[in-house]
Amino acid sequence: MTLPNVTVVTPQYSNPLLDHVIERMFTGGATLTEVYETMIYFFNILNLDTTDDHLKEHIAGIFAEISPEKENKKPISARVEDFVTTVTRGADLYSPVTFLLQDVISALNLTTHKEKTACRVALHRMKEKGIIDSPGGKYGCFRVVNSEDRYIDLSDTSDLKGEMRVGFPLNVHQFIKVMPHTVYIIAGETDSGKSAYLLNFSKMNSQMHKVHYHSSEMGKAEFLDRLQYFWPDASQNKNMKFYERSNDFASAIKRNPDDIHIIDYMQMFDNFYLMAEKIDAIGKSLNNGLAFIAIQKPKGRDEGVGGERTKDLSRLYLSLAPGKLKIVKAKNWKDPKRNPNGMEICFKLAEGCKFFNDGDWHKS
Repeated sequence: MTLPNVTVVTPQYSNPLLDHVIERMFTGGATLTEVYETMIYFFNILNLDTTDDHLKEHIAGIFAEISPEKENKKPISARVEDFVTTVTRGADLYSPVTFLLQDVISALNLTTHKEKTACRVALHRMKEKGIIDSPGGKYGCFRVVNSEDRYIDLSDTSDLKGEMRVGFPLNVHQFIKVMPHTVYIIAGETDSGKSAYLLNFSKMNSQMHKVHYHSSEMGKAEFLDRLQYFWPDASQNKNMKFYERSNDFASAIKRNPDDIHIIDYMQMFDNFYLMAEKIDAIGKSLNNGLAFIAIQKPKGRDEGVGGERTKDLSRLYLSLAPGKLKIVKAKNWKDPKRNPNGMEICFKLAEGCKFFNDGDWHKS
């Protein structure tokens, strides 16, 4: 925009305070003409010295320094790379960084067809270089490829807790060493005793560990009803916390990543393939704690909703049917010569929460 030719009968002058006012006017959206006319008013009122040409040049210089157009002189490909760098900065190593094509277009204020095409070309080239990819092949959706690794210094054991002293109903702990930063899963049929098992697990371990019980089904009234005969003083246990929660368990765990977290249960009504992704996010939210997750399973099958992949993500996978518990998968065996995979035991459940062995552990 051309500045109006207003004559100012004063010599050259520059004032830091008025320079700041000029910057604030520009960042507030004022035009060159509006800023110039305002400065003429101030200079005349304050009787300050300047010349018409110098004032125009001075204002234009400040505008050039702070104008977005200065950034826009960079090639669009470089600006797209800057955008990807910005959204990646400070991201968690384990958390995928995703963005949409429209996010880039909006952030860079691209308005013409030519600019938007250049943006798409730049993103395509970044995909070819392996900097980004498209999750699931979705058009217009991008994920930053994480090429970093978290180095493990095996010579430094100062941050390790070692084996955790954790017990399980029906003595599952006799078979495994419970290690920090692990996910355990119990896949159970409807009304097979999933909640009873997890409440027992909580009671057994809340004297030595902080335990957070996240329930997607039970509210305060049902908790009190279930616990009144089995664990009436649960509310007095300072290590035990109960919550109502039905989704985004990973975010809840991040607040206390060194504790034990019970998830009863993880609901999925469709898109069951996403179950593994949610379990993976929970595992990555842990530090020295552990998560014990209940999921539904169909009758007559060991794996729960989400299929085989849910089993891959756990260090212990239990399958629960009415009156029978099976160890489908167990890592970190307590006795290297005693493989617990495929072991099962029959039980009786009394008063809704009390487990009693009905025989010994045996191979199925």
